[in-house]
Amino acid sequence: MTRTGGERSKRSKQGLLSGARPGTLWFQLVAAIRRQGIAVLRTLERAGDRALSLSLFRAGEFLRHPLPRRVRVHPKLRERTSGLAAAAILHRLIPRLEEWGVIRFLSRRRTALTKRLAGFERSPEQAAPVGIALLLGIAIVASILPGPAVDQRARALDDGAFTGASETLEPITPALWGSAVDPDRSASTGESNVVALVGVGTADPLESGALGWRPIETARDASISVSASADTALFDGPRILEDGTMLLPAAVDLNILDGRTHVQIHVVQKGQTLAQIAKLYSIGLMDVVWSNRLPSTSNPPAGRRLKIPDTKGYVHVVAEHETLKSIANTSRVSLTKIMSYNGLRSSDVVLGMVLVLPGGRGPALPTYQASGQSYAYNGPLPQIYSGMTFRYPVPGGRFVRGFFRGHDGMDISQSTGAPILAAAAGVVVRTGWVNNCGGNQVVIAVGSNLYTGYYHLSRILVSPGQKIARGQQIGKIGETGCTTGPHLHFSVSRGYPLASGSTFYNPARFLP
Repeated sequence: MTRTGGERSKRSKQGLLSGARPGTLWFQLVAAIRRQGIAVLRTLERAGDRALSLSLFRAGEFLRHPLPRRVRVHPKLRERTSGLAAAAILHRLIPRLEEWGVIRFLSRRRTALTKRLAGFERSPEQAAPVGIALLLGIAIVASILPGPAVDQRARALDDGAFTGASETLEPITPALWGSAVDPDRSASTGESNVVALVGVGTADPLESGALGWRPIETARDASISVSASADTALFDGPRILEDGTMLLPAAVDLNILDGRTHVQIHVVQKGQTLAQIAKLYSIGLMDVVWSNRLPSTSNPPAGRRLKIPDTKGYVHVVAEHETLKSIANTSRVSLTKIMSYNGLRSSDVVLGMVLVLPGGRGPALPTYQASGQSYAYNGPLPQIYSGMTFRYPVPGGRFVRGFFRGHDGMDISQSTGAPILAAAAGVVVRTGWVNNCGGNQVVIAVGSNLYTGYYHLSRILVSPGQKIARGQQIGKIGETGCTTGPHLHFSVSRGYPLASGSTFYNPARFLP
């Protein structure tokens, strides 16, 4: 059913004035706004009718085409004469604005704003200064705006406006400003919380002032005179001393107890051996190796700092995903013994916590197996390849032959003795001569079961188990093995090269 204009007007009027009582401020405000709006609409209606009667423009052509000088009217306004009146006013006003240069100025600003927004879309980081300036402006405005209303008791305490308040108010315990003591905590029970004071004059310092508060000086003096007895339990929040020091009711200890007190640092001197260092501290040689995760029992270089436990055992630093139970199982030390020796309050551990495992045994050292004149490494290998693009292994080398069926790598020619660099970081797993036409060779595990092989070397500069950085020199160009000239045979394989189930890949896929 179609509603008439009267019904719509009545319904909108009820919506605006719903819930408002006649005579209230809200009712009068809405009624005044409505009267002014109706007066403006009637004025526009009369102006539109007069514009049509005076033939300022023809309504039919206006409805089909927009007015000149880019004057456009919303389709809803075109149905009413008030919209036509507004269009007529703009039609007369725009030429004056163009003469004054306002239209040109607005057009330039609009074009500049459009370019700036387009620049922000291409480079969002350019909008950062504008955002920061906007946030600073909001913060400044927020700081200027008035805050919440001040409590009446605080106002009375500050300016003493209500010093003549009634004396019938019950006294309360003295409290300092911000001491978190509720002055009305015992008002409902009617109990008196007057605290006996010693050494105070005849005037009662607890006499109620305005609205139940006393002057701050008297309250401070009274609080200092209170004896350190059970009455001080009333101060259940932070206390402020006379010199301004704040005393918190409790302090949180952020220090984590661990075994650092049982560890000392030894700096290796020139010519010192691991056996001498272990004997100096009355511990085993393997205790020093396990505490510092040394790859072997070889003598460390001078100047290295070693962690030394104060008992036979080793130092362990908690790693990711480790628990105290897993550490106890790995080191074969009881959980209770670890907690008591390191002073732990619970079995919870955090990343980086230092523990001393008394009587514990660490992991076995990596072993090296000799095969002819080559040495293999059987220790831990990188788990995940970093994903970084390989480096070209022979600086200035000339590409000779690529990857194809029967040739599982890439040949790069260079003069004998030229440096060979590691294409990717990893751990050396094999070095030396192997009787497979590869001559002197180096195999490096780079993670994710990927291996890089370097063959026909004249000299090897690394050893098994050594960690190699990307771009580090590992050997020199030669022509050992089955070759027709000095060059490097470079290979990339999934799995150990030439092992059962291994797959060779084209090295060009990994090089830049």
